Amino acid sequence: MCNFEDESIVHLLIQCSFAQSCWHRSSLNVAALLDGKFSTWFELFVMPSSPDVREEAVMICWAIWNARNAFIWKGKSTSASDVILSARVNLNQWKNAQLKKKGPLFLASGENEGSEHWSKPVTNTIKVNVDGAIFEAEGWYGTGLVARNCHGQLLEALSSSKPGHFEAAVVEAMGIKEALSWIKDKQWHDVQLETDCLVVVQAVHSSVLLRSPFGVVIQECKELLDSLKSVQIHFVKRSANKAAHYMARSSCFHSVRMFTESTAPVDLLNIVMVDSIC
Repeated sequence: MCNFEDESIVHLLIQCSFAQSCWHRSSLNVAALLDGKFSTWFELFVMPSSPDVREEAVMICWAIWNARNAFIWKGKSTSASDVILSARVNLNQWKNAQLKKKGPLFLASGENEGSEHWSKPVTNTIKVNVDGAIFEAEGWYGTGLVARNCHGQLLEALSSSKPGHFEAAVVEAMGIKEALSWIKDKQWHDVQLETDCLVVVQAVHSSVLLRSPFGVVIQECKELLDSLKSVQIHFVKRSANKAAHYMARSSCFHSVRMFTESTAPVDLLNIVMVDSIC
């Protein structure tokens, strides 16, 4: 990971500068071991701690190992913040699984897989789809929002883009935050909010506090969600989120755009029409 030392378990999981960055972003006060075995470090610094600390320490080691394998075998770089996010989300899922061994797991049955096709919301309910987009070459990121009624008709579509470099999960979380703010401004209630980013849905539903830029946005989403009436967030496949994806991708060309059914471009109307008859 760092190309400065020979790889060993102790170096990879504890001593490496990348590992140290991960531990510093965690809630654990873990000292670096100058020499010795990994088992010695674990017995000295982790075992005397509470069960919660031990569980998080194990999960962080696992997440660091996953990041190492992604780098070695796939050439994929992972940030320290993403390592801690992965560790906490998976730890929370594991804890929920232990509590619900005879019932549904972290998400409701089937929700973890996500719907493959867009479906009309029930009567007197609004469905809002949201998606984020990153325009790396331009140094911008965008969000697309599409609201439809129980008949599948377009109520309003909104897209916006701003300068900045953020990781994909952060952009998706900011899209959820923008969608919740939009719903609040419109004073809508009984809303189904759909996104094709599973990690954001899991984080919003989780009780784990994430100490990262992603975690800050997630906390803001939770606070907005608490202030709204009957708004639920669900994960769907990309194929069920085409309209929002179209709006997010087109945000590259305009900082802010808003459409109603009478002013929407033909491409968007075609997506909405196909969704409503599928």
